[in-house]
Amino acid sequence: MNTAIRYVLLLIITALETVLFGQDIANPLGTRELNISGDSIIHSIKSSILQNETDSNTTLIGRWADGPCKTVAVEGDIAYVGNGGYIDIVNITNPANPVQLGQILLASPYYESLAYFNGYLYVANHEEGIRIIDVSIPTEPHEIGFYNSGGWANHIVVSGNFAYVANEGHGLQILDLSTPTDPQLVGASETGRYAFNVTVNGNYAYVIDDFYDSLRIIDVSTPSNPLQVGSYATGLYPSAVVVDGNYAYLSDYEDGLMILDVSNPSNPLEVGSYITGDGVEGLAIDGNYFFIADGAGGLRILNVSVPSDPQEVGIYDCGGSIWSVTVRGSYAYLANYHNGLQILDVSTLDDPQEVGFYITGDLANSVALSGNYAFVAEGSGDLRSIDVTDPANPRQVGACIIENCVDVKVSGSYAYVLDNNAGLRVVDVSTPADPIEVGFYNINTGVRGIAVSGNYAYVAATSDGLRIIDVSIPSDPHQVSILNTGGLAQDVVVSGNYAYVANLYNTSGVCIVNVSNPNNPYEVGFYPTDDSVYGLAVRDNYLYFGNGGEFLTLDVSTPSDPQEVALFNTDAVVSDIALIGNYAYVANDYHGLRIIDVSTPSAPEEVGRYYTSYARGVSASGNYAFVADYLDGLYIIQNDLLTTGIRSSTQTPENYALRQNYPNPFNPTTTLRYDLPEQGFVHLTIYNQLGKPIRTLINREESAGYKSVMWDARDDYGKQVSTGIYFYRIEVNGFSQTKKMVLLK
Repeated sequence: MNTAIRYVLLLIITALETVLFGQDIANPLGTRELNISGDSIIHSIKSSILQNETDSNTTLIGRWADGPCKTVAVEGDIAYVGNGGYIDIVNITNPANPVQLGQILLASPYYESLAYFNGYLYVANHEEGIRIIDVSIPTEPHEIGFYNSGGWANHIVVSGNFAYVANEGHGLQILDLSTPTDPQLVGASETGRYAFNVTVNGNYAYVIDDFYDSLRIIDVSTPSNPLQVGSYATGLYPSAVVVDGNYAYLSDYEDGLMILDVSNPSNPLEVGSYITGDGVEGLAIDGNYFFIADGAGGLRILNVSVPSDPQEVGIYDCGGSIWSVTVRGSYAYLANYHNGLQILDVSTLDDPQEVGFYITGDLANSVALSGNYAFVAEGSGDLRSIDVTDPANPRQVGACIIENCVDVKVSGSYAYVLDNNAGLRVVDVSTPADPIEVGFYNINTGVRGIAVSGNYAYVAATSDGLRIIDVSIPSDPHQVSILNTGGLAQDVVVSGNYAYVANLYNTSGVCIVNVSNPNNPYEVGFYPTDDSVYGLAVRDNYLYFGNGGEFLTLDVSTPSDPQEVALFNTDAVVSDIALIGNYAYVANDYHGLRIIDVSTPSAPEEVGRYYTSYARGVSASGNYAFVADYLDGLYIIQNDLLTTGIRSSTQTPENYALRQNYPNPFNPTTTLRYDLPEQGFVHLTIYNQLGKPIRTLINREESAGYKSVMWDARDDYGKQVSTGIYFYRIEVNGFSQTKKMVLLK
């Protein structure tokens, strides 16, 4: 991450905190124009903005949560591998053939830190706090404990019966884990504003505070009374810390490695450094050797036997971005963000060799539907075939390797996939379990969006504008025409004789093209905008599109003279739009899915929303919206406004579920609903922002069925609670789930 971006980000976080906590500020900064890479950055901004906003008129039906691999932990013959919203449990007894044993879905895809101890996996799950997972039976992982950290839990290490958590906004938190089902906060130490990483060595915890670019050294010999004894201003942008003996090794987002002598914790001294040239994400040490996850620079191995003079002895180009590394014996286990778990034999340090690979997901850019299947285009990975016959249990059935999928559309038996490194790939999906590439056309420039109509594919090809490709013979696609649209073409939609092309930069706006003769397209109209145009949908003479953080409606009944008829502020970038019935389903970046009633095109009205991590693509069918979340795979979300009929009291749910409370925000009462597919002992508890239980609503045996209970905003003592954010959590028969609600007075 470069210095300018970091500086802007820190200003934004500061401004957001000032606004949210009520201090006077003359010119609060927004995020509309900021494009920051890195999901943890996006998450920080998103969490600040959305903490008082909630879902409405939607129900999450199912998830397929494959995604980027950001972390890995190894214990014995088992690797715990980050996979988007999942943690995959993988047998690595044979490093050349890792095998999945189990999988568990987390509350949030934002996690970059796992810690294993004594049969339990502890996950720093950002705004979802600390999740404790019983992995004693690897094929049956299940959550058994939870701690609401009251901020964003960024990193966790476990030593003995204590967990040490780097918590953004709350510094170092120390939890007593002697009862894993009920972790308790026993001590805390403020470190600054953005505690990002932590490690423990002996009686000291070493905390990276990323906002102040510093290392804080804290005496934790008495966990209930941690005391800061030293600090070191790095002048860099530290991302991780490892301590071995008298030395602390700090990685840097921009440059490499800094080595500090911490033999006197109150006075750490720099003794050495090593410049890698790439942003270091993770560190591991084994004896005299240091293993650096050097982002796009791969794995670097340093000899640090002389800390003042570290020497590189080995390097391995991993073909992706390495986020973390763990070393056990002769093997290094790498979390490759875009590709998955890589296993390297490092017994010969100057010549590490890959011996095994476990594939995870990647960044989901787009989704297309065909019958009972959803096809997800992943950024640096594959086209994935997902069976959604049962929307509550989507499952991957096939994949086609494509280097850089940016968009996908399906027509008949074929998926038309844009590969940003190459061009158009035509994939036969008549057998979803075995998708096969059958055709290819090299476009020789960046590609962003595609539409298919009849025998033609229409491609938004950035600087080249609109390209029209004849796909009547799928195995032999060929270009028939090209039209410069005057800007960088980002998306395209076709209706009748017209193609509508989204432009940005030089000439931002929508270019309207007559394609009645695909061999001779020509521009007939243009609508200029003041921001970047993404996402297009057209129906009945109306064009709907995103203009930065706005949802616009144009009357295009006269293509040469398009007229704006409505504007709706969405706050975040509109990435994609799907129309079905009276509703526009909008992929709204970090605002997730928004449902807009467009039955009166001149008066669009938001009627529903569901917050995902970072919505990039959307398709819709029947009552369901299928959202491609950039960081978190596929969400299947029901539009509750289209749900017909009333459930009979004798019906039994198929799955456990905790529903969003209604109304929300609320005052003075709200109703909490939950589904029980079988009889069980139910615990339903309300927590405050600090994770303290304040009200037990249900603590009894209950029969199967659709259940509900009212909360009157009072605690267990009958006292009215104050305005703020509260959490409610259900635990029954091994199932647990937590949701957020807002009391406004």
